[in-house]
Amino acid sequence: MSVNQYEIVAVTAAFWYILELDGDPKLKVTLKSPDGKEDGNTSRNWVNVFLYRVSENPGYYGSDLPTRNDRRELVHRPELWLDLHYLVTAYGEKDDDMQAQIAMAIAARKLHERQLLLRQDLETILTTSEVKAKFPGIDQFVLPDQVRHTTITRENLSLEDLTKLWSSFFKTSPYHLSAGYKATTVLLQGRTGEQRTPSPVRDRNVYVIAARSPEIAYIQPQIVEYAANGMEVDIIGQNLRADDVRLDYGRGVTKQEEETLNREKLEDLRFDRMEKLDLDLVRGERITLQIPNPSQSPIFSTAGVKKLKVVHPLNLGTPRKPHRGPESNTAVFAVAPKITVAKLDAPNNQRLVVEFEPPAKKEQKVTVILGSLAPIEVKLNNDASKVEVDLPPAIKKGTYPVRLQIDRAESQPGTDPPNNSEYGRPTVDIT
Repeated sequence: MSVNQYEIVAVTAAFWYILELDGDPKLKVTLKSPDGKEDGNTSRNWVNVFLYRVSENPGYYGSDLPTRNDRRELVHRPELWLDLHYLVTAYGEKDDDMQAQIAMAIAARKLHERQLLLRQDLETILTTSEVKAKFPGIDQFVLPDQVRHTTITRENLSLEDLTKLWSSFFKTSPYHLSAGYKATTVLLQGRTGEQRTPSPVRDRNVYVIAARSPEIAYIQPQIVEYAANGMEVDIIGQNLRADDVRLDYGRGVTKQEEETLNREKLEDLRFDRMEKLDLDLVRGERITLQIPNPSQSPIFSTAGVKKLKVVHPLNLGTPRKPHRGPESNTAVFAVAPKITVAKLDAPNNQRLVVEFEPPAKKEQKVTVILGSLAPIEVKLNNDASKVEVDLPPAIKKGTYPVRLQIDRAESQPGTDPPNNSEYGRPTVDIT
């Protein structure tokens, strides 16, 4: 990492060293804006090196963002990769054009021979006594750890480019023989914050996985009536089978768990709350869920609208453990409550009693529907398998079918024999 701001100056110093000290001893080198004069001394050929433009290297766009770990600690500082554009102008002894051409040939040949500036080359150049005298303070410069070496290449400037340069920057000086050069790339590293060194990688795990995400088309039946002696649901779709198949019913983690558990334990908890399936029940296009004892199931022991996903975990890491892998779309189905008793109670048969299974939790929304009358919402103080509602005084006499809703899942009305063509069960008679 650099400890000062000499990154650009170091490249300019390399230009000066290559042409002044490593080139022809008869050639003089200056570093200033071209003005046609060498401080009043034109007794020999000389070239002028002028940095006129600094641009960002397009190959490193996007590498300027700082990288942080999961604890928000800085592990990689922002980086700025630059291209430096130089104008090399040749001047002849006593303004002789032929001598200027000789000076340009010497400079071009030497820069072409030293196109690649290796790290050790720059370290050698910057520690010479001549460079330290010419550029005070540069001996304290520490080269950045950049993976790409700096190169010096010709930059072909058109007549239009040269005209713009000389007419805009050097209005008081006549044109002299010039050539463009580009130094690419030069690294500037950010110095904000304390950088942490990450721990070394002990093992590397590489996995090749065919990405075939499962897909759920529908669930059959869409509405399944609760049955204490057992239930069965089919999931129909594609790519449902894998080495490990689980069902995610959306039972995530609580806010308290998120605040108290670390990321690894939270991920383990999410997997524990998924249902791992017996692969004998899974075929490519169908999963058959058999629930022999619904009252013991965290999903089927309550009525309501449910959702699920098919998840194919991937065993990754050292040691191997399940990680969330391809997953399906979300499918919705309903577990409908089953009314076991619907009767009128005293006094005056104005109270309706409905018994049902499975029991409703106190936080669930329970609604009783009598025929086509307005729904009657029941507030539960505790878990319950029976509700009582008072009927409206103005209700008309007659026979009314009774339905019950728990969290938008509605009980399924039965039909009356002999032809089972009309809904009729359960009903209450109001006289």
